[in-house]
Amino acid sequence: MKKWFALIVGLQVLFLAGQMAHYEMRLASGETLRLRVVPYDPRSLMMGQYMNLQYDISRVNPGKVHGAPQARTDADDLTGRVLYAAMRPGTPAARAEGFWLDRMPPRKPGIVYLRGRVAWHDSVLRVSYGLERYYIPERRTHEAAELEKQLASASRKPVITAEVAVDSRGRGLVRRVLVDGKPIGY
Repeated sequence: MKKWFALIVGLQVLFLAGQMAHYEMRLASGETLRLRVVPYDPRSLMMGQYMNLQYDISRVNPGKVHGAPQARTDADDLTGRVLYAAMRPGTPAARAEGFWLDRMPPRKPGIVYLRGRVAWHDSVLRVSYGLERYYIPERRTHEAAELEKQLASASRKPVITAEVAVDSRGRGLVRRVLVDGKPIGY
């Protein structure tokens, strides 16, 4: 009985270690993009403090998407379909070069392809890239509140970007969030 218990616990630990190694490899080896964001700071009792990040590429005109129907009909519901954003890295943020539905286009030098899913389709496509939440450690909530006050009282709008690691399949992970090019330190 003890052997089975030890084996089951060992397999669970091995699985979790494998998951951590997988995500760390994606962070370490992925190409870096900086995406312009518009933050909103909600609080969830179950998940703690986090930033809900909306990107300038989260709303896409269907006319700019290769492979998307130009006229909206009930048969053309795009919800749940994969969309690839071709991004050219730059400062202060990456620039979208184009959007492709369902398939990643052939690779071009200097272009990073970010994979997302169409959340809903109306006059614009709402796209979720899986990068929309950035969690703040519980011990740093005071610093987050101070940052929120500074941003609210600022005479000019700061440039907020998310530094994202993107792997060869287009999957992204947020490395850090920057305000005017400086990491916010969470």
